[in-house]
Amino acid sequence: MKRITAFQARLFLLRINKNERGRGMTTTKANQIVLPFTPEHLKILLHEVCDDQNEFTHQQLVYWCEKYALYSQEYMLDEKKWQQGLMDESEKEEAKAFAIAEDITRQWYAYMMKQCSSEEFNVDSVPYLEMPKGLFVKWLNDLYIS
Repeated sequence: MKRITAFQARLFLLRINKNERGRGMTTTKANQIVLPFTPEHLKILLHEVCDDQNEFTHQQLVYWCEKYALYSQEYMLDEKKWQQGLMDESEKEEAKAFAIAEDITRQWYAYMMKQCSSEEFNVDSVPYLEMPKGLFVKWLNDLYIS
């Protein structure tokens, strides 16, 4: 059984119909969560998943997290700045949220690779994949723990 790479999976995902509607969500429009990129909004989104109150898919959360990481690109471009941010009380929450947003994205693509082989890969089923709830509980706890 041939496995596909994360890059190949992203290419498949780009083919998803951009106009596909979500599940009647108030925080999203056309496969997009429309909240500002803040640690507080990341907490809200994780709370919704942990409490089974999310009206967005895990894939939509991952896309939001990818954009959050790009929004926080100063940490992405300079690991030393990110490490210093974790030590500085005024930047600690932002640096921690950045790391969690990146981990959510990495875990999603790893999970997707485990769930789908190249022969089985169906772009239409990707929005319905759900990662284990324990991961979301861990990320939420990590956001609250100093």
